[in-house]
Amino acid sequence: MVVAAVETPEGSFTVTGEGYAPSVTITPAGDLSRLARAAALCNDAVLHDRAGQWAVEGDPMEGALLAFAGKVGDHYPARRLDAIPFDSRHRFMAVLTEGLGRRMIYVKGAPVSALDLR
Repeated sequence: MVVAAVETPEGSFTVTGEGYAPSVTITPAGDLSRLARAAALCNDAVLHDRAGQWAVEGDPMEGALLAFAGKVGDHYPARRLDAIPFDSRHRFMAVLTEGLGRRMIYVKGAPVSALDLR
C-alpha cells in the first residue's frame, strides 16, 4: 500500500516511489510538509529498514501514510500528549501533540467524519 496521489486546496499531486522506501518524486513540485506532518504525527505504525528492505510494523494504511511523510523528507519533532484511537464507529483518529513551541491537534479518517468535527 502506498500514497500515490494527494489532493490539497493548492492542487493535485502525483507521488511516485516504491513501497515504504524514502525515495520519491512529487509532481508538480509543491510544499506538502503540513500534510506530511499530520500523516507522521497522527500515526501508530513504525517503519523498519531491514537490510535495504523497508517493512511496516502496524496497520498497512498507517505505514503508507508514514512512508509518505518520510518521502516528503522532514523530521517532525513533537510529543504526543493524548489520542483518540481510530474506531470504526466514529471513523477517525486524533492526536494532541506538543512541539515547536505549540500544541496542535491532528485528525485523520473518513472525510465525512473528519469534516463533521469542524
